[in-house]
Amino acid sequence: MVDPPFQKFMDFSKYYIPLGLLSIAGELQKNGHEVCVYDADYNPGGKSMPFIEKMEHYHAYLDALKNENHPLWREADRIFLEFKPDVVGLSLISTKFASGMIIAERYKKLGAKRIVCGGPHTTIHPDEVLANPNVDSVVVGEGEKVFERALAEEKIVADRIKNLDELAWPARAQLYNLSAYKPNDLGIIMTSRGCPFDCNFCCSKALWGRNVVTRSIADVVAEMISINELYGTREFYIADDTFTCNRNRVLDFCLRVKDLGFTWSCLTRVDTVDADTITAMKSAGCKMIKIGLESGNERVLGLMNKMIHKKDVMRAAEIFRQCGVPWMSYLIVGVPGETEAEVDDTISFIKEVNPNFISFSVFTPYPGTAFYNQLGLDKIPYHLFNHHNLSSHFGKISLTKIKEVAEFADDWNNRHHNK
Repeated sequence: MVDPPFQKFMDFSKYYIPLGLLSIAGELQKNGHEVCVYDADYNPGGKSMPFIEKMEHYHAYLDALKNENHPLWREADRIFLEFKPDVVGLSLISTKFASGMIIAERYKKLGAKRIVCGGPHTTIHPDEVLANPNVDSVVVGEGEKVFERALAEEKIVADRIKNLDELAWPARAQLYNLSAYKPNDLGIIMTSRGCPFDCNFCCSKALWGRNVVTRSIADVVAEMISINELYGTREFYIADDTFTCNRNRVLDFCLRVKDLGFTWSCLTRVDTVDADTITAMKSAGCKMIKIGLESGNERVLGLMNKMIHKKDVMRAAEIFRQCGVPWMSYLIVGVPGETEAEVDDTISFIKEVNPNFISFSVFTPYPGTAFYNQLGLDKIPYHLFNHHNLSSHFGKISLTKIKEVAEFADDWNNRHHNK
């Protein structure tokens, strides 16, 4: 099972692990298969770069796509020959599509009998992936219960898994070069799949519908305890799309982990938090909440179909401040129709609500999103398609303004990090 390289070409630090591949690996191992999970993007020696520097390094990825002798391609070959698998499973997101197809070609030449692709991009554009002559099968949707069928069938459309507790836990022990991973890198977990909301820049609806399927809190906490006992992990990241969309479930989680001594962070929305819940989260070890603020302009929030208002953000920011929980704000600049004056509104609003950190992105209409469909995109160059690449520029916002916001975010993070 392979997560193709992307950020590693640019020498970025990439945290955490390919949870989807590891979950499939857990099921395959349970069924008697020998499995190795090769995270080709893991880079423990990489740099944590500011946004401007990330943008300036993107050319290194583009150069690598044209260099068949790049050290990372040779590393991938070496690991294939070391394990000699019959079957290769590739997880594809749109930004890694070009990289993944290079891995497929190289591994076919090295003797892979069958190459199976899954992941978000494959789920959204299965026929495009299957059109590659090196790809034998594609899995649309969740792969845990159907991957073995892909050993014989060309295209599998998986039903939603209704009981996530039935699945094996992600097989972290099967990570290639496991000893290189830091304990906290192994601490990413999911307690649910799906999101009930429908933002125009997000592909969650295309992947899951708008139905949320949850694990039992007992199963989640048991996995956390197991990870801690096996690897010494004490810091976790909950990778759910909207962790606090079910208040009672969050309170149950907090009650069960409160005395375990773990710290954790999560992603959620401003309209799904309240003071009592955040207080409980703080007392249970929550050390950071990541919030999709995205814009500080009401009209642009409407264009994004965020279904929130600035007053919602201000209310949540005050709750975070009073409860003493740090928070990070995601920003997107350049959505279709946004003006530079509206970008300035976002900068002013950030100063008003005062998040601890900012995560900045250039608007990119990824496949499966409403914006992608609205723009009528087709046959796009995926290797140029990334929210930190200035050449993938779809809105009316100038590159000068985009760089200005990136520099603002970098300066903001530096000042708050040094407090």
